[in-house]
Amino acid sequence: MKKNQNPRIKFPKDAAGNEIQLGELYSNTVQVRATNFEVEIRHLLVDSDGLVKAGSNIRMSPEAAAGLANVLNRQVAEVMD
Repeated sequence: MKKNQNPRIKFPKDAAGNEIQLGELYSNTVQVRATNFEVEIRHLLVDSDGLVKAGSNIRMSPEAAAGLANVLNRQVAEVMD
């Protein structure tokens, strides 16, 4: 995982002074719900029987979601070239 590149974002540090890393979740299913006030992205790990084994909800403003969409579109386009 890359080290924090944005000086405005500060992650907590452990006793040795190393940044504490965020947990990761692998997902094989994504659900998106959007309203005028909020965008919710649900990342789910679902087994072959349809049982959800793990998941995480990400909620953001529509403006933040639009920014995320722009970044994703640009990065996916670069990968596809």
